[in-house]
Amino acid sequence: MYRLIALTVFSLLFLTIHSCKVDNVPPVNCDNVSDLTYNGAIGPIIKSSCAISGCHNSKASHGSLETYSQISPYLKDGTIQYYVVDLRYMPPSSHKLSSNDLQLIQCWLEAGYPEN
Repeated sequence: MYRLIALTVFSLLFLTIHSCKVDNVPPVNCDNVSDLTYNGAIGPIIKSSCAISGCHNSKASHGSLETYSQISPYLKDGTIQYYVVDLRYMPPSSHKLSSNDLQLIQCWLEAGYPEN
């Protein structure tokens, strides 16, 4: 009985993980990205996926990410790299970033996260 339950749970977990949408966007070449700055390519991604109602807007008790100065401490301490790029924990499932957006953010972080 326990084997059947364990097998069922494992099967459901396996199917859930492998049925997720795969984003088939070609890799971003960081050298070919124009305006890889917060005000250029990155700000719009943050504003549409992170600095929204219920997440990291001005009314959020857990920190606003509406401006470069507000996101800057999380860039410097590695929080953005860890939670957004490495773990892909943020943003939550309803606002997941595309592979292209994640790669742009990674390129931006590697470039020293310039504002302008």
